[in-house]
Amino acid sequence: RALVQVQDFQNVATHRLYQIRKKEKERAHSQIIIYEMATSNPERYLTWSKEDLQNRISDILRVQAELTGSIRKAADFNLSFFQALLDTKRPIDLKLIDDSGYFHWPDTLARAEGGGESLFFDDFQEEGVLSTLGYNAQLDGPEKTKRRKILDKLFTGEVNLPKNLPADYHVSWGEPQTSTRLRKIANTLASFCRQQKNRQNPSVQAIHKWEQDLAYLRETYYKPFRRKFAWPSS
Repeated sequence: RALVQVQDFQNVATHRLYQIRKKEKERAHSQIIIYEMATSNPERYLTWSKEDLQNRISDILRVQAELTGSIRKAADFNLSFFQALLDTKRPIDLKLIDDSGYFHWPDTLARAEGGGESLFFDDFQEEGVLSTLGYNAQLDGPEKTKRRKILDKLFTGEVNLPKNLPADYHVSWGEPQTSTRLRKIANTLASFCRQQKNRQNPSVQAIHKWEQDLAYLRETYYKPFRRKFAWPSS
């Protein structure tokens, strides 16, 4: 009988340990899912009510102290994310008003793109879109303020895309004031930079203008949205 009681005790202890580990895995898994959703498409949470945000914060606080390592970092990020959304001082208009997805800001590092000095066909079209609107980085081209006004109007929709472009190409630019439109403009300028840097005799002044304009777009439209969801420092 004593042996049976010991075995019963062991079975109960094993079951409890299993339940504890199962809950730990569920908590860890949920924080990873929340983190992935928040970083891949943070705009989806802009419509959440104050009560929903508070409930999510409470859920995170309930398990945060029990988590370790990368799971704890994910929970820390999630907490900062939802607290930022709950902050009544946060901007209501975050510039990016759609739910097409978060994207990483493009770089301008030189690398092979289509081979040699040639541009992709899309690059010709994109250059045509911008030049039609009066934007270029030529030596005698528009000065900084005018270039940025053109980019602003292209992003906000104050100017329309040329009508002579294919319909699917229009779609690739997205609607005004969306992350799709911002991503397209940024990727276009970054591509121009990379292509120019790959030339044997690159135009330093053109590269400088494109990179300045990219920095302007990042500060004006991208960072006000992005900075609220930065990974917390340890």
